[in-house]
Amino acid sequence: MAILTPDKTSTLNGLKVNEFLLTKHNPNKIDMPWAAMPQKPLGVTVHNTDWISTASGTTPAEQYTRATYNGNMGDVRVHYYVDDRCAWQNLPLTLTGWHAADGDGDGNRKTISIECIMKSATDSTSIKSEDNCAKLVAYLLNKYGLNVEDNLFTHSHWLNYEDGARGSNDYLNTKKRNGKNCPVYILPHWDNFKKKVQKELDKMNGKQTSSSTSTSSTTAQMYRIRKTWADEKSQIGAYSILENAKKACKTGYTVFDNSGKAVYTNSGSTTTSTTQKIDVTYRVYTGGTWLPEVKNYNNSNDDGYAGIENRAIRGLAAKVSKGTLKYRVHVKNGGWLGWINTYNIKDWAKGCAGTRTKDIDGIQFDFGGVNGYEAKYRVSLTGTNKYLDWVTGYNNTSDGYAGIFGKTIDKVQVEIVKK
Repeated sequence: MAILTPDKTSTLNGLKVNEFLLTKHNPNKIDMPWAAMPQKPLGVTVHNTDWISTASGTTPAEQYTRATYNGNMGDVRVHYYVDDRCAWQNLPLTLTGWHAADGDGDGNRKTISIECIMKSATDSTSIKSEDNCAKLVAYLLNKYGLNVEDNLFTHSHWLNYEDGARGSNDYLNTKKRNGKNCPVYILPHWDNFKKKVQKELDKMNGKQTSSSTSTSSTTAQMYRIRKTWADEKSQIGAYSILENAKKACKTGYTVFDNSGKAVYTNSGSTTTSTTQKIDVTYRVYTGGTWLPEVKNYNNSNDDGYAGIENRAIRGLAAKVSKGTLKYRVHVKNGGWLGWINTYNIKDWAKGCAGTRTKDIDGIQFDFGGVNGYEAKYRVSLTGTNKYLDWVTGYNNTSDGYAGIFGKTIDKVQVEIVKK
């Protein structure tokens, strides 16, 4: 096939970007993402893909775009491919991509994706690709008012999160996995890549930097919330404004500045009495129909849970009055289905969890968006008329979900509680 002709070419932060949107050019009817990107994305996710030889007159970024256009890239859909000479934009920034391998999680649904095309971490061509990637990342962070510490992610970040790991952005971005680690060529020097991006941001915002200026002085002050400065895994947030960090600091945690100096500790002696009422509304599919909605839970009547005793659940839908909620189910003799973060019982693909035909034996909820609150949930197993223990949060161990694999669920109870 002939080399693609971009619809538009522009220069973004010194990088040539060719726009060829697959939403406009799809004669082969390849599957495309459908979900809208938030008006302010969560951030940018960086990937590596391997260098490929190209014909005269083109570049690897164009060739990867052309391979996607022809349906040869499987189900991968990214916003940008970047090489040593230019970038090619494949998706509009108003549309989510398929790149993070986290289903309906934040990686796919809330971050802009960049595939940086490299052959190693050290050859001059790959270094130029990486430099161009840093330029594009900086442009996007600047465009949406985002920063390097909170809003720049590796593909490994989302894979680690799906594995059940929790911790700071830096920890999740760089934690080594037994499986895929990505961006494979940039990860070994991730801190240096962040410095490249920060340098580009500083240039875009008219900040002067010099070789004699330390990195800490050119990087914006961030206030990190941890149990101790050395315990990076315990980090629960990072803020550019100290007062915001103080508000988010939980009992037993301390706010640290860039140098590791403690600037505020929540000892628990001045706890706030402010409590927010956050409702969770949910319903289940059983016996070929959706049962009525249930709000929160109680143990005094049939309105306090979703389900019918001894009738296996095959679908679940849930929503909250404030914050964000994602949920997923495990099907008997199968595995975990994808995360769902919307509520639409007519849409079995992305509006509710389940298959309509397979019994459910495990459930997970993950609440966010309101500091200090989490989902608390439990289930009853068919034939027992007895609830299992409450679960808060989630992970992939036996106490990180509600249910017992192989035993079907007939009733569910959920509420949003203070941690």
